[in-house]
Amino acid sequence: MKQKLAPRFLVKTLTPLFVMGAFTQLTYAQTTRIWDGGGSPANNLDVLANWSGDAVPGGTTADVAQWDGTVPGPLSLTYTAAGTGAPLAAGGGVFINILGTQTDSLTINEASGTVGFRIRNLTVDSGAGALTFGGAPGTDYLNLGSSGVLAHTWTNNSANPVTFSSDVVIGAGGAVIHGLTLTGTGNWNINNSLIKADQGTINVIKDGSGTMNLGTVNSLGNASFTINAGTLNNTSGAGLTTVNTTQVWNGDFAFSTESSINTGDL
Repeated sequence: MKQKLAPRFLVKTLTPLFVMGAFTQLTYAQTTRIWDGGGSPANNLDVLANWSGDAVPGGTTADVAQWDGTVPGPLSLTYTAAGTGAPLAAGGGVFINILGTQTDSLTINEASGTVGFRIRNLTVDSGAGALTFGGAPGTDYLNLGSSGVLAHTWTNNSANPVTFSSDVVIGAGGAVIHGLTLTGTGNWNINNSLIKADQGTINVIKDGSGTMNLGTVNSLGNASFTINAGTLNNTSGAGLTTVNTTQVWNGDFAFSTESSINTGDL
């Protein structure tokens, strides 16, 4: 029997509501679910027993999916975000936290289906191993929140990169305009396109001192791109092309490439 890890709760209070003269508060509980791999199969995010409290993190309650080294060694995990894994695709998305104690690599792949893993924010701490989305045959769907959650900050402070493999497709939840900020001292390997899937728009912001390695000619997508800091590196081996959308280049940054770049409006 696996060791039980106590779930952690954070109660958030929203704006007070006045209903018929009465004072009320709307609250929801955010739970940190720690990966413990106690279920079967032990590599599937949809399995309740693989998480502390034997419950899958839910996007409706803004739960945190956390890896902290509880399960030692490199991890190669799968999901469908359907059935018992449906909470992974719900609401405004889950928060992903990779602690510095998760020193081995973590790879997450969609096993089957087309339901996206809905992610609100992502944080990789200093000392953590490499994080990779995708890489196995098939398509990996990641969704940015919902129409009620439009700003997303994904932070990598590790010396190891966060990689989006070429099979990763990113959707704009709710088919609206989302802002995705990639920040931190660590590097990002963008081997897919940040062009949104289906409807909606994704505006990409590069912040922090880390490097953004662009592995395809359309890595930056088809919406506005802003760079506030860090380095852009064209690793695609071909001319990097963006469509005729606004590019905002602020602050101190570097652009490194052995290939050309064709930009839209600067």
